[in-house]
Amino acid sequence: MTFDPDYASQTGLSARTIGWSDSAGFLVTVITVRDADGHLWGATAFRANAIDERHYLTTEEQ
Repeated sequence: MTFDPDYASQTGLSARTIGWSDSAGFLVTVITVRDADGHLWGATAFRANAIDERHYLTTEEQ
């Protein structure tokens, strides 16, 4: 699932994508940013926190 813009972004320029990673074995959050030319850049990725996990699980149940 993707939040665009990222609900935690201070600038509103990033997007937050949350999904299961088979290779990591846990839920991952990836923060991305588009540049002026439209290229998508991965800014960071980390194990999903409790808020992201709640969003993901709520969506999966629907």
